[in-house]
Amino acid sequence: MKKGIAALLVVVGVLSIILGFCAFGADTGYHENNNTYGGDAYTGIQNAAAQTANNLVDLADLTAFGFGSILLIGGLVLVLVGINNLSMSDLSAAKNAIDNITKMTSTEAQPAPQAPAEQPTEQPVEEPAPAQTEETL
Repeated sequence: MKKGIAALLVVVGVLSIILGFCAFGADTGYHENNNTYGGDAYTGIQNAAAQTANNLVDLADLTAFGFGSILLIGGLVLVLVGINNLSMSDLSAAKNAIDNITKMTSTEAQPAPQAPAEQPTEQPVEEPAPAQTEETL
């Protein structure tokens, strides 16, 4: 069960890192240029709209960087925790296997002393007591 969770953490971490790089590379739009139309109201309206669009692009860039950073750092943490748990369980399993092999080889190298075979002795057979009947009473 622990290996499954550790493997799942590694997979989720790798996906998080990939999504983090996607967030860094996301196209968040472009900045609009301010234009001048000669002094009429259109110039003010266009410049206000351009400033609003520029602010939204800056906000999108900041959001993409923030989410990308969170996904990248979180993914790295998940991968490291998963690898740590995976390697710890593998190390303990390997240690147990080595201990078992050591026990097996030490018992095979030095066979246990065997007790001398006992000679069967004849047990005296007891004859059953005669059944009491009404005549013997």
